[in-house]
This record gives sequence, C-alpha cells and structure tokens, in this order.
Amino acid sequence: MGTCYKGGADHYHSITENLDSMRKEYKYHNGLFGEPGQSKNKSIRNIVSDDPAKTAQEFYDNLAHGGIETELLYKDGSIKGYQTTMEDGTIINWRIVSSSADKSPAVDIDVQFSNDHGDLVTQKIHFVSER
Repeated sequence: MGTCYKGGADHYHSITENLDSMRKEYKYHNGLFGEPGQSKNKSIRNIVSDDPAKTAQEFYDNLAHGGIETELLYKDGSIKGYQTTMEDGTIINWRIVSSSADKSPAVDIDVQFSNDHGDLVTQKIHFVSER
C-alpha cells in the first residue's frame, strides 16, 4: 500500500511547489506571510479575515498540499490540529485553537530542517477577525 499525500497529490511535494500560488493569494514579503502581530517578534504574523477558522484551514490545506499529514493530539486524545511534513523537510502545523489570549487559529511553518524552502522563513501565523 502506497503513501497518501495531502490533498490527493500524486507525489511528495516540496514547500516551494506550493509557495508561488500562496504568494499570489496572501500578502507575502521577505519570506513572511501576513502582517506583523502585536508581538515584537517579527516572525509572529497575522492574517485578517472575516472567517478566521475557514481561512486558516484553507491556508494550511493549500500550503501543505502534497505533504504527509498526521494528527496533533491533546493529552486527552482529542484533536488539537494537524502536522504536515513536506518532502524538503519543512514542517507545517495547523492549530485549530492556539494558546494565544484570543484563541485564534494558527499555522506554524518551520523551515529549520528544510533543504529547499526558497525565501520562506520560520513563522507563526494567527488568523484573526476583522475588527
């Protein structure tokens, strides 16, 4: 039995295979998506949406297309989110509810072990409501 790749892809994708379409759909500058958040850490970002949960899931699904996905679980066994490992070593986590004060959904991108991530940098993106 073969490996199943996220989104029904026919091969194991590198993050760079998905990056071009993501740059066109979401604000992207200097390897970072979205806008700076309230944190002084420039790698913590915000993407504003009228439906943050839906936008976070779509963002994750598109960025992680062609990767190998596993569930992230809380200690009680309930689903915390999902983790996808890309062919190049990039790890993408989607947390349905983050630990931030507003409990916004979040996508974490870790390129620390990637050998082909283009200009993408490690970052945490919170999906927040339009105010």
